[in-house]
Amino acid sequence: MEGASSHTQFLEEKLGRIEATNAQLRSELERECVPASQASERLIHYCMQSDDPLLQPPVPRGSAREAQGCCVVM
Repeated sequence: MEGASSHTQFLEEKLGRIEATNAQLRSELERECVPASQASERLIHYCMQSDDPLLQPPVPRGSAREAQGCCVVM
């Protein structure tokens, strides 16, 4: 009955994949849900506090930096 054992092995592999997917979905379900508005506020706050030169705050209108153009390539 080699056919029955290969079918059983196939079903066990399929069950393993389903259990792995189920575990992944459960971990995603436990993740904190944050409204988009709150996530945006957090991102803006992070960008304003960061020392990363690529995350500089917006250029005020009429400033000397605005006259140079929008982007500076280093």
